[in-house]
Amino acid sequence: MARSNIGAVLVLRNDGMLAGIFTERDLLRRIGSDGGIDMDGEVGGYMTPDPWGVSRDESARFVSRQMLARGFRHAVVFDEDRAPVGIVSMRDLLAMLLEE
Repeated sequence: MARSNIGAVLVLRNDGMLAGIFTERDLLRRIGSDGGIDMDGEVGGYMTPDPWGVSRDESARFVSRQMLARGFRHAVVFDEDRAPVGIVSMRDLLAMLLEE
């Protein structure tokens, strides 16, 4: 994540559907809760299962308001079959705002 300068990754099941999202915040919470992290442990033990998300046709305004209200920095973007197609971050939304 650090090498790619991203703050979250999707965790998918074998069928391609979403199992969860793993974020920087998940990592920090884990370290804070027990003072360490097992770098050989499975990401499923650290991720946020069943994360909140939006359909890809929602407006940037709606998504940003929801993210602020819910305290999230990332939102999963789903297609019409509820398959994950990406992640939008607060940084993405701010960049869009500054380009307008």
